[in-house]
Amino acid sequence: MKQSLIAIAAWLFLGGGLANGQDLVEPPPPTEIGGYSVQCRDVRGHNVSMMKVKNLGDLASAFVINRVPVIAMDTHMMDRLPDKLLIFFYEHECAHHALGHWYNRPDDAENQADCWAVKRARDLGLLTRWEIVGFSPFLAQSRGSPWGHLPGPQRIQHMLACFDQQSGG
Repeated sequence: MKQSLIAIAAWLFLGGGLANGQDLVEPPPPTEIGGYSVQCRDVRGHNVSMMKVKNLGDLASAFVINRVPVIAMDTHMMDRLPDKLLIFFYEHECAHHALGHWYNRPDDAENQADCWAVKRARDLGLLTRWEIVGFSPFLAQSRGSPWGHLPGPQRIQHMLACFDQQSGG
């Protein structure tokens, strides 16, 4: 993971992010995840950079380097999951940026990110309720995490409840 973070930092300073004079309030270039074009902005309205890396140590991670918001996704792990699940995980990481979890992280940040991701993907027409049910075999063995991710079956139930909420809820 340390090597991946070093590569990301180098990318930001040598050509990505702010190093090339990119205006962070212009529309971000589309990123393709699972065959779909996705974009992300943080709570400040800044574009979130997307990187596909190897050996991240997790499927995806959201972080900020030198005030540049980044989502990194591990290409090796991505190859093993369905496209719609990849979209969910991308949107989950986007949610951490969009909800400002880097500036004020609530105790239920992971549940908030799951809910935001499901609603956004639903509203963009990228995810159906049935597809969330289909995530069950991939999350079934998850015991949750120290950071607040629910165990797999409970996480799916939470995601379905969020999907069923009205857009403003």
